[in-house]
Amino acid sequence: MKLWQKIFLAVFSLTVICISITGDITIIRSFQMTVDTARDRAVSEVEYIVSGLDSQVLYERLLNDNLQISEEKVDEIIQKWLGENGGQLLFVFAENQNGVTYEAEKTAAAGELGEATQYITQGLVDQMDEDERYFSEIVSDNNRYYILTGTRWVPAERVRYLITWSDISDIYRSVNSQLRFQMIFSMVLSAIAGIALIFMVVRMLEPLRRINSGLRIIARGRYQTRLPEGKGAPEMRELAHNINVMAKSVENHTEKLKLQAENRRQFVDSLAHEMKTPLTSILGFADMLRISRKIPEEKREEYANIIFEEAKRLKNLSGKLMELSMTKHVALDMTFVSARELVAELKKTLAPLLAQKHSQLLVYTDDMFIPMDRELMKSVFYNLIENACKASKDGQNIAFIALRKEKWAVFCVKDNGIGMSETDVKMAMEPFFMVDKMASRQAGGTGLGLMLCFEIVRQHKGQIGIESQLGKGTVVTVSLPLEQQPDDGEDVKEGEVG
Repeated sequence: MKLWQKIFLAVFSLTVICISITGDITIIRSFQMTVDTARDRAVSEVEYIVSGLDSQVLYERLLNDNLQISEEKVDEIIQKWLGENGGQLLFVFAENQNGVTYEAEKTAAAGELGEATQYITQGLVDQMDEDERYFSEIVSDNNRYYILTGTRWVPAERVRYLITWSDISDIYRSVNSQLRFQMIFSMVLSAIAGIALIFMVVRMLEPLRRINSGLRIIARGRYQTRLPEGKGAPEMRELAHNINVMAKSVENHTEKLKLQAENRRQFVDSLAHEMKTPLTSILGFADMLRISRKIPEEKREEYANIIFEEAKRLKNLSGKLMELSMTKHVALDMTFVSARELVAELKKTLAPLLAQKHSQLLVYTDDMFIPMDRELMKSVFYNLIENACKASKDGQNIAFIALRKEKWAVFCVKDNGIGMSETDVKMAMEPFFMVDKMASRQAGGTGLGLMLCFEIVRQHKGQIGIESQLGKGTVVTVSLPLEQQPDDGEDVKEGEVG
């Protein structure tokens, strides 16, 4: 069952129930008020009869100049009053000396009730409490309804009960007619309400239908599709807005995945191109050594050196490619590393490179402990310092600075080399990017160093930035988050490695 059908059935059922209950309650309430009015009118009639009989009893007392009146005289007064007035008086019950109630009088009007007179029994009289002035009962016979109303009357020593009747069959016929009309009216009104409700539900759910259609289009891969947000109820507009936000997020994510796939394709293409050059050289010179038997020793040594250097470059390239892959999938071995120990290890590792360049490493560092993967971050700083050496001329010094700034450990590698343009700075994090490819290849570079550095720093939840000017040098800044630190020590003073 569709949503609009469920909503229609639920609301329609509730509407029909409310209409029926409201109509029934209204009719029943009106019926009760009408019956209560009839009861009040019947009580008024009883009061009128009692008042008339009391007047006759008082007249007899005054006429005979006697405050007492005999029971026989009371019966005569009742008979005389009935003969003159008639009315709705049915029965007169009286108690004898032993307290037994008996039927003293039965008027001709009682015959109109037929079998309903069976309700006028000792039990009906007994329903009246001594403190209660009037009592009444509704009885029925052959689809006719009557109100029997009575009262206690004590004109002399004996207690008498006067009972009257009123025909209220018209009230019951009226209420039955109203109930039938209400049923027909409810059916007609429910049908009209049902038709209007179908129109309203379909119209209210129209934005949802459009949203559903839009979602089907988006599900087929057209993530650029956007739903209209200016139609429908506020909830529908909000839903459309949220779906648009989701579609935009999915579109952006899909574009990122496409970009990543394209970058990986370019990565493989570039790697294949980078590996092709050393492999071609290796195969070419190896083939010359294999074919030519009379090669001077000087040439043989030159060819062997070329093969060795190209093989070494190929090894570096494949190793860095594997390292780049591992840093994306291998969990970091995080430990607190002392900045002093890290600097000492870097000095020892970089000593041959600096000696070859006739350069010095100028160091200034705060004494602090940084949470990091020791080997990976050593690789980062080694790459940065190695790149600084490659970008610098022989004899130019390299600066390495490590400072603590609030909750960050900030490392700076500064050189005074060839520098980079703004465009080169933006592209510096791309794989295989080199400012001077010829010079970099001659220096043994692969173009993967900065990309590796970026991935490693990213996995450390850190940041890496590059500031550079052509002809003036480059500053690479690495910021790593600090956690709880051991006790502070003294700063490491500026040192140098020749």
